[in-house]
Amino acid sequence: MFVSDTAPTKIGALVIGESLLDVVELGDGQVAESLGGSPFNVAIGLGRLGVSTTLVTGIGDDGVGAMVRDALQAAGVELHPGSVRPGPSAVSRAALRPDGSADYRFENELSVSKPVSLPSAAIIHIGSIALFAEPGATSWKRGFKELGANALITLDPNIRTTFLSDPQSARAHLQQFLPGTDVIKLSDEDAAWLYPQRSPADVLADLRAAGPSVAIMTLGAEGALLSTRATLVRVRTPATVVTDTIGAGDSYMSALIDGLLRSLSTAGSVETWRRDADNMTEDELVVLGAAASAAAAITVSRRGANPPWHSELTAV
Repeated sequence: MFVSDTAPTKIGALVIGESLLDVVELGDGQVAESLGGSPFNVAIGLGRLGVSTTLVTGIGDDGVGAMVRDALQAAGVELHPGSVRPGPSAVSRAALRPDGSADYRFENELSVSKPVSLPSAAIIHIGSIALFAEPGATSWKRGFKELGANALITLDPNIRTTFLSDPQSARAHLQQFLPGTDVIKLSDEDAAWLYPQRSPADVLADLRAAGPSVAIMTLGAEGALLSTRATLVRVRTPATVVTDTIGAGDSYMSALIDGLLRSLSTAGSVETWRRDADNMTEDELVVLGAAASAAAAITVSRRGANPPWHSELTAV
């Protein structure tokens, strides 16, 4: 089993970022609507794995916002009270390519502002458009070091090229978050856009040099690379029939955070985890990566961003 029979309930995660309505053009004249946004998906995935989770997001006081609240409640995720604002919620429109990947365009407000107060959590995850959309991105950047005082920080840039202007500006902006980050995960597509003509190993090394102790690159069907300063391992993806890839990276991130919570619990404190992170063994990285890859494989086997429940992951 990749995770224990009893999901953790006493230590949890704070997830920061956008929630929106995904409108997917299926290519045969049909349209499918579902809730999405990378951080929203991560929070739902964590809730389904049994992790006590709070989401800080930005939703409107409209029907989509009500759908977001209901979905979070169904997964056992708490919505931070400062997440609702007047007006419409954000919408993402995706057109599927023949290989199941997607092109995106976005509508309405995407920024997520930093509330005055935040609940304490063992792990704080931030990612995607919330890292880049102003004015919220600046507020998070200014207080980023404070977030990591008593929590591990995980980050996933989850690049959306239609939203960002150019790789150089995005890279410089992302760089400002890295000194306060403990674990970063990005896809090979993110890396190719942010760091063109660089090898995966070099990209991971550069990211670690900027701050994170653990850097991970997902490689789609080829698995993922997980690295510390001392160790680099590849974890293969379980064989599966791909329906679409929407939400796969987010499911990977949820299961990864779930595994990191267990690692943190074993370490006993954030300080101890950080002190020992460089000495994580190959086996420890493989355990983290195997659970995350299994979660992603389940997600790509079905339509849309639909992360696995705890019982589904333990059955793999």
